[in-house]
Amino acid sequence: MGKWVAGLAIALLIGLGFWWLGVSTRQELRGLDASVIGTDGLVKVLTDQGLKVEVAAPGTAIKVGDIGLRILPLYDMDLFDDRPETVGDVTQRNISAWAVRSKRLQATTLIVLPKWRWAAVQEGVAAPETAIPLEAYRPLFEQLAINGVKIGRNPASFAEARAYGHAGAAFMEQSFDATDLPDRCSAYWRRGNWAQVISCRGEDDEVFYVLADPDLLNNHGLTLADNAGVGAGLLRGLLVAPSDLVYLDRFEADFTTYDGGDERVDYERTPDDLWRFFKPPLGEIWAMLAILLALFLWRGSRRFGPVRAPQDETPERSRREAIATRARLIRLTGQDGAMVADYVKSDLTRMAETAFGAGRGEVARLFPLLARRNPARAAEFQGLAQELMRATPQPAAALRRQLDTYHQLQRILTHGDDA
Repeated sequence: MGKWVAGLAIALLIGLGFWWLGVSTRQELRGLDASVIGTDGLVKVLTDQGLKVEVAAPGTAIKVGDIGLRILPLYDMDLFDDRPETVGDVTQRNISAWAVRSKRLQATTLIVLPKWRWAAVQEGVAAPETAIPLEAYRPLFEQLAINGVKIGRNPASFAEARAYGHAGAAFMEQSFDATDLPDRCSAYWRRGNWAQVISCRGEDDEVFYVLADPDLLNNHGLTLADNAGVGAGLLRGLLVAPSDLVYLDRFEADFTTYDGGDERVDYERTPDDLWRFFKPPLGEIWAMLAILLALFLWRGSRRFGPVRAPQDETPERSRREAIATRARLIRLTGQDGAMVADYVKSDLTRMAETAFGAGRGEVARLFPLLARRNPARAAEFQGLAQELMRATPQPAAALRRQLDTYHQLQRILTHGDDA
């Protein structure tokens, strides 16, 4: 009982640990998305602007063919490093380069670069000291397969400009150098010598877009000027049709599915398909298995006899089988009392475990228990058991008589004088 309670307590503690880990992880993710650099506000803004928006989440699934544009905000500056990040690092949520590449292969993707450190989340304010250093972007660009792209940032001031018919504003505006882009990239949204969005072609010839300044779409930036209108205008331009779905994907895991209905092929089934399982070498294998099965059944019937129904198990049959077992034991001993001694020791241990429980079957405790039931028979049983366990050499007939007496005393002490 104690072991069962201890096991239940351990299982409960493990379950509570997993539950706490899951809750704390969800709270951490929720805290980032609701912070100044998160994107919770983007969903409402785009919905108010008349765009159709879905958010990736565990337990949901969306068909890849239904996605018009995937927004993939990055909070990771090293897509090859899977080590857990600590508070203060430039990475707030890990994602692998393989996951980014897989997502942009599925559908048209707008990758939103990171800009702020974890301190911006803690303090709730974007400041120059919480910005990610510009030199930290070079490894990230190589991992995104846009190496050669250069990024710049305005001084610590607000910049205002009109785009897509709306007045936008940004603090420490971040943009790409449009005059020095690699061959596989071009400026999609450009103002003078700087580009806010570039269009690039990946290693598998897929086209994806990269937004330099996340403040256009995050909670902090959407509160500035009319950035909501600018962001909605940008996304409309990236969609093939205004009614297409915008998919906000903030997880490394993929919650999309593929519609394979058009790929289904129906085949006609004939009896020949079944006969293929009996053609060489499968036919020889089936034959060997059949021979082995017949051998096992024959050997089992010879050793244990035919299968009997439950109603055939009568007390008389059990008694005859017990006698036959004892006779076989005597024949196997060959007048060697050592085997009988081992049998008696094992039998006494079994009786003790039956009386006191598994793991507590001390034979020394058994005899006092039997003595309380029948002192005289218990003393006789103990003396006979000790004599048999001494393995004294004696004729088979004497050994048989002693075993008969042993089992008779055992039945009396176990079931009563009338056993």
